[in-house]
Amino acid sequence: QNNKKNLPQDWSPEWDNWWRDILVSQWPSAKNIIINSKLDETEKLLKITIFAEKVPLEELVVSEMKISIESPKPNTDLSIFYNWPIFDEHLGISMQLVVDAETIEGTVLERFRDVEEIEVNSYQSLTTVQAYGKLGERKLEVETDVHLMLEEDFIRVVVHRFLLNGFDLTWLTKLFKNHPIPPLKFPKFPFLDLELKNVNQQNGKITLDYNATQRIKK
Repeated sequence: QNNKKNLPQDWSPEWDNWWRDILVSQWPSAKNIIINSKLDETEKLLKITIFAEKVPLEELVVSEMKISIESPKPNTDLSIFYNWPIFDEHLGISMQLVVDAETIEGTVLERFRDVEEIEVNSYQSLTTVQAYGKLGERKLEVETDVHLMLEEDFIRVVVHRFLLNGFDLTWLTKLFKNHPIPPLKFPKFPFLDLELKNVNQQNGKITLDYNATQRIKK
């Protein structure tokens, strides 16, 4: 039904509703999905803002997603074909993903049944994880400090401290080039041609900032 819908050539509330319906269908577990388009009367520029909570992405659940699109000119035919807004022109797109400690803890407990308890804290440049669980009949306690480093194709997880049942195994992690924790593959958000520009860890949150340079049709 969405593919058959007629949309105007210029962005309008019809586009807002159409895109929101797509997001609701793609992310049924997400909360508070809001899309607004507003004209800046001073500069005569249209700005689209998107907000959503608990967005399920590939590697984790995002606590908050915020997207801003400046002065977009959509391609109606391609957008309907791909069931996703395709822009011929825009003056810039930015996106911010925020993952808080509570969401990380809940995601880990849901996906890894052997973890019985977990606590995550983020400070300035480090994130501390304390987890308790089982490996067969054996009780395990893991405590680690990690730093997220932005690479060209992924986010590397750099281990600064790794304790297993009180034993310091940090030296062991240095033997592995990519460390025992898989890197997070969030450098790009292809749906909007966004690239990750910054990773920030502080105040109990991990913040990922994305940007797309302006596109002017020639």
